[in-house]
Amino acid sequence: MSLARGRKVGLATWLVVSYGGLSLVLAIAMALVIDHGASRYVKTDVAKEVAALAAEMREQLDRGIFERLRDIQIVASNDSMRDPNVSVDTKRAALAKLQAANSDYAIITLVNAEGKILATSNEMLEGLDVSTREYFIDGRTAPFVGDVHDAIALAKLLPNQNGEVPRLVDVAAPITQPDGSFGGVVVAHMYWRWADRLKRSVLRSHGESLKTEVLIVSKDGIVLLGPPLLQGHRLKLESIRQADAGKTGSVMERWPDGNTYLT
Repeated sequence: MSLARGRKVGLATWLVVSYGGLSLVLAIAMALVIDHGASRYVKTDVAKEVAALAAEMREQLDRGIFERLRDIQIVASNDSMRDPNVSVDTKRAALAKLQAANSDYAIITLVNAEGKILATSNEMLEGLDVSTREYFIDGRTAPFVGDVHDAIALAKLLPNQNGEVPRLVDVAAPITQPDGSFGGVVVAHMYWRWADRLKRSVLRSHGESLKTEVLIVSKDGIVLLGPPLLQGHRLKLESIRQADAGKTGSVMERWPDGNTYLT
């Protein structure tokens, strides 16, 4: 918190959006510590400005996920994936081509109808049974986007920064064979660092009128992206409860740091 002309005005702004499934559930997050003497017009202006930022963040996240899902659906509908007679080498080459086109993909896998990884973009994990994974169970019948998670099976295989376990988002689409039967699932494991890069881009586009910090929060209140001290922690806030119920707007509420924010 900083002091400006003797008034208690915190310059940290926390943006909160909820990310879950294919579409975002909420994008609320507008917060500025304002003393009780600040006019309602100041608060209204702040709320409008950061609401615009929140809306752009939501739109960019949705668009990015949609584009990745479209990539995987195109691969899943490719004849080389649908035809069981096509060689594994050919299928692997198709996956590798997609990964080479986008560095946000950690690995792209082809899972057969029994739930075993038949081929991957880099030959890692082939033969592994993933039949109990959510992306396979749900991805058998419809396009699937999972929530952010630590890279469990890939933790020792993928490059990491600062010794941290890479965090991924899974995007999957089912394969329908020429005879109409289920042929498996194509799954892209995407680096979550993509969202951090997107966040910084959105913040730059809104200039420096407000010093902001973006938080992306899961539907159950877990901070998926935010300041290190908050990341991974559950936030129990009225704003999140209301947003999860489909409401938008702003509330004055006390955050875990003990300060009251216009959220």
